[in-house]
Amino acid sequence: WYQRRVRGTAKIMSQTHPAALAKFFCFNPLFGPNEKTEHLKILFFYPISADLDQQQSSVGLAEGLINFTRTFAVSKLCETLHTKKHTHVFYQPEPENWLVMVVTNPRITKYGVKETDETTEWLEDQLDDIALHCVLQKIYHTFKLFNGPFQYIIDNFGVDVLKNKLKAKMPKFLDHLEFESVDLFNTLDGMHFLPVHKNIYLRIQSFINMIENTFDQSIVYSSVFYKDNLVWSGLEQEDMRTLYKYLNDLRKRQGSSLSSKGTTFLSGPEGANLNQKSNSAPRVFIGPDAKQYYLIIHQLNDITCLFLINESDLNNTAFFQQLQEHLKVQIDFLAPIISEHYSRKLNAEEEYKYIYFNHMNLALKTSLKHKGADLLPEIKKILNEIHSDFETSKEGINEVIIKTHNDKWVVGKKSDQREFYVLFDKPVKIQDINEEVNKLSKVEFSNIFLD
Repeated sequence: WYQRRVRGTAKIMSQTHPAALAKFFCFNPLFGPNEKTEHLKILFFYPISADLDQQQSSVGLAEGLINFTRTFAVSKLCETLHTKKHTHVFYQPEPENWLVMVVTNPRITKYGVKETDETTEWLEDQLDDIALHCVLQKIYHTFKLFNGPFQYIIDNFGVDVLKNKLKAKMPKFLDHLEFESVDLFNTLDGMHFLPVHKNIYLRIQSFINMIENTFDQSIVYSSVFYKDNLVWSGLEQEDMRTLYKYLNDLRKRQGSSLSSKGTTFLSGPEGANLNQKSNSAPRVFIGPDAKQYYLIIHQLNDITCLFLINESDLNNTAFFQQLQEHLKVQIDFLAPIISEHYSRKLNAEEEYKYIYFNHMNLALKTSLKHKGADLLPEIKKILNEIHSDFETSKEGINEVIIKTHNDKWVVGKKSDQREFYVLFDKPVKIQDINEEVNKLSKVEFSNIFLD
């Protein structure tokens, strides 16, 4: 909000409205091939209050835009449409199954002395296309992980079951969308890894091998975390990325009731009572074949283990008792070693502000606290734009240097599948920037080639 004095009275002169979700819908054109069956192609529509005519109009417009753009580029599907007031984002995760998100662009309403003197300035260039696409992709991948692919549900249970699942699950994702917080960290969607010494890694590997060999008929996949850092995983990257976010969200929701020194199943047997038959282990669908497993999460001494098990062991009390006993012995040994290593890393002073991301293993490393939550909007926008240049530029841009309005510098570099960003708060001459970046690379990334 901005104010100025008019004849001794505070007069509001402008109001900023952030971007907001206007519509979100899923559709499959195969289910409504003609006008009489047009409504059947709608799998889900938000807001729920929209009547059928509004839904059909929105879906028809989206389908028309998709078909129209296909006449110009058969292999390149429609991804984004910008208008003055809205940004439309399209995503086809599976053949003929579409997700569409319509976002109201941010705007500034300006007021004059008279109530009728009101104008609106639409900020249609404030939203980043790639960031919005990542929002859609995360929504789909989270739904898919815990419910299965759209086509799998249709083929095995029918389209009405898919519609019911979307109606039950999607609003939970959509009600918490905040587009002003969609920044480079959301776009990269990386995972914090805990880099450990070779000997520690081998001990962790030995620990996992022992658990998986002991319970080879039950445990299919395993992952190990220390606090919110991934230490080891046997899952494919995309599945692990979604589970990583799920675990962090779960820990935040249950954090007040968890003791880092205690032992508990965050999912699996109901509560801590292993004698109860009921369980809270969510079913997950893993890999391109959507194989079904159940997610068991165990925490002890800041070490969290994720296990994907077969359904046959879900109510096997003896299995969980034995698993807990084995985990306690191994984690009691490993926890002090990892904790000491983690403390040394945590207490090391960071001279530079940087963000590093590796597309190959989705590793994210940064010296920014709280994932840059305190960064200025201008800096967040610059970081998004640099990343967009790296992703979409036909010229193959691999280095960008930008000076901000308050004389700070933002540097972005891309080398192969790695991206590296450095923020300079202190005054520095442009001719010294490369030297400073190289100095940071040697200190923080001595074992990584950044050209």
